[in-house]
Amino acid sequence: MKQLFFITFLIACKFTFGQLTPTKIELNKNMFLQQKLYGFSFNNSWVGFHDWKDSAFLKPVLGLHADYNYFFTEKLGLSIQAGLQMRGVGIITPDFDNSVGNQDSTGRQRHNVRSLEVPIQFYYRPTKEIIKNARLVFGFGLVPMYHQKVVRKWYSVDDGFHAPISYKSNYHMFDVPLRLSSGLDVNVAGGNLFRAALILDYGFINNYKNPLTADKSSKHFLLGVQMTFLF
Repeated sequence: MKQLFFITFLIACKFTFGQLTPTKIELNKNMFLQQKLYGFSFNNSWVGFHDWKDSAFLKPVLGLHADYNYFFTEKLGLSIQAGLQMRGVGIITPDFDNSVGNQDSTGRQRHNVRSLEVPIQFYYRPTKEIIKNARLVFGFGLVPMYHQKVVRKWYSVDDGFHAPISYKSNYHMFDVPLRLSSGLDVNVAGGNLFRAALILDYGFINNYKNPLTADKSSKHFLLGVQMTFLF
């Protein structure tokens, strides 16, 4: 009986550790060798129009995208995203009256732009790890976008003269800014890849037409931090 119990115990141990071994391998999975990766990305950015110098300021925005990566080699890859990005600009308005509650006292006008975007980037990722399980990654591409919604809005507890109005008719419908990025790819235990990168968008199309003067301006600018989770 003791011999039978001992043999049964050995078989159970072998079966148990045999099941655990793949799990350990999975935890150490090298995501840098994976060809196809899926996930999502989130960015916190500052946006504006780079051709508006003294009359505007950058404003904070958020963006969320689904993400697909395909690596041709361990070094070279392609990223295609699709999602929603907030854009726009803050506008400096003069205060001639210098009193509270009048029509020119707020100085806090915003153009809030909501765009549907499909950022496309080519990545270069050197194989050398700068720290354990982390490699540099550099991106270059374009951001095709459609301006789904544009609203002119004033932010002030004192201002009751300016209701939010649609400015979509004053904006160009489509744009394709240039995108540059630089960051780190980190091979995370459990078969995941985490990417943290600085992103820069620089537009070349005049998006806004002034309804009073008919002058065209407003080339998109975005600078932010993007976090991507890939599986």
